Amino acid sequence: MDARVLLLTDFSEELSMLTQKMKEAGYQVHVAESAAEAAEQIKKSRKDLLIAATDYSIAIDLTEEMHKEWQAPTFLILASAGDETSASLRKHPGIIGVFFRPLNVEKLLERAKDLFR
Repeated sequence: MDARVLLLTDFSEELSMLTQKMKEAGYQVHVAESAAEAAEQIKKSRKDLLIAATDYSIAIDLTEEMHKEWQAPTFLILASAGDETSASLRKHPGIIGVFFRPLNVEKLLERAKDLFR
C-alpha cells in the first residue's frame, strides 16, 4: 500500500503501537513529535491521512492544513467518548473519523483500509 500516514500523539506508547501496526498493514508512516513538526511535514510532502491525538485547536489547525495542501482527511483520537468537543469535531470538514481512548487500533486500521480501497 502506498498511502502515506502522518502520526501525531503525545503518548509515546500509543505512538509506538500505532506506528508498528500501520507499518505492518503496509502504510508509509511518518511521525511528528510536535504540532509544529506535523505542520512542516504536511507542507513538505504529500500525506494521505493525518492521525492526531492532540489538543482540539491544534487538531483543527492541522486538519485545515492537510485539507488545503493535499485534500487529505484526518482521524482524531480523543481522551474519552464523553468529550464535549467530539460532536462538533465530527462535523468539521476533513475529519472523517473520531476515535476514543482506550484506542481500538483494529477499528482504526479497518477504517483506514476502507478509506484507501
